[in-house]
Amino acid sequence: MTIEQLQRNIEKLIGDRRRPENTVHYGKTKRFEMANQQLKIPTVDINRIIQLTNRFIEAYRLDVYNGDNIVKTVNLDLAEFNKKTKELYKGITSEHDIIWMKFACNRVGVVACSNDINFDIPTTKDEYDEINFTKTGKKKGWKYNTSGILVHSVNLKWDDSFFLIFPLLGLPEGNEGKKQRHNIETGIGNYLILNDVPIIDYYSHRI
Repeated sequence: MTIEQLQRNIEKLIGDRRRPENTVHYGKTKRFEMANQQLKIPTVDINRIIQLTNRFIEAYRLDVYNGDNIVKTVNLDLAEFNKKTKELYKGITSEHDIIWMKFACNRVGVVACSNDINFDIPTTKDEYDEINFTKTGKKKGWKYNTSGILVHSVNLKWDDSFFLIFPLLGLPEGNEGKKQRHNIETGIGNYLILNDVPIIDYYSHRI
């Protein structure tokens, strides 16, 4: 698909937010089933994934980041990295203006946006529904995110030696920037799927 063809189809890619189920909790199974289906799809070279992602960003009419999209985690303080994305990637309007991907056994585990890069994963199935609580005892949320649960469910582990990052240069400020950031996340995930890239958390970008 050429850049021009992609531009003509970009609204369709952004608009596809279909999810059979929104959660992996409460006995829901559809996302677990899709994770298993993704294991049947051949892996795609990481350079091809980078190329496809940057092509989408170009088609969206943003400048493509000309630095290295692969971030090695050796000696990297991930919490500090998440705090300093705006300092590290000049040209992004908000510290949240990044797309990132992490991998498990050479497969994309999740396509995500914002500065919350992590490698959280449960160690047993019994931990899938564990809850975090505030100091006052109120429910704060699930302890483990969906992608970590799905990766564990297919007997894989995160490759925590690296992740991919794609700064979204020049997005508008405020709510419009946030809207476009999520649109790009959705579009990239769907474009990768269109190009036969397996994604274990298949629906993560469809928010």
